[in-house]
Amino acid sequence: MTRAAVRLRLTAAVTAGVAIMAVPLAAGPAQAAPVTVNVTYVHRHYEVQFKGTVSPDGPKGYTIKGTFHARCAAGALTTQYVTFGYGPASKGWFYKTLSCDSDDLPAHMEISGNRPAGDKIDLQVGATSGVGNTWQYGDKVVADIGN
Repeated sequence: MTRAAVRLRLTAAVTAGVAIMAVPLAAGPAQAAPVTVNVTYVHRHYEVQFKGTVSPDGPKGYTIKGTFHARCAAGALTTQYVTFGYGPASKGWFYKTLSCDSDDLPAHMEISGNRPAGDKIDLQVGATSGVGNTWQYGDKVVADIGN
C-alpha cells in the first residue's frame, strides 16, 4: 500500500471517528415549553387566583412560578385563609396557605418538586369561605408538561 493510500485511509478513519463522537454532544432531549396557568376561585366576596407557569425540570421534576392573589370578605369574625394546592397528578396535594390579611399577599411563588416521569401537575386554589370557615375550592387545573 502506498503512503498516499495509507494517509487517505487514516484521514477517513479519523473523520469518521470525530463524526461518531460528535453526535452524542449535538443535543439532548428537548424540554417542553412552560405551560401558562390561570387558577381561580370566586365565591361571593372571595376572589383567589394563581397566575403563572408550570415547567418540566427534567423528566422527573417540575417548577411552578407565578403570583398568588386574594381578596377576602371584609368584617369576618374569624381569620380567613386562602390556599394554593399543587402536586403531581398521581401523588396528591401540597399546599401553600396564607391568612387573607397577610402582608405577604400578593405572593410571588417559585416551587420545585418531583414527579413520576411524564406525570401531569394538578393545581387548585381555595378559601375558608364556607359555613363555619370550611374550605371551598375552584376548579382543578391540569398542566401537561410532558416528559
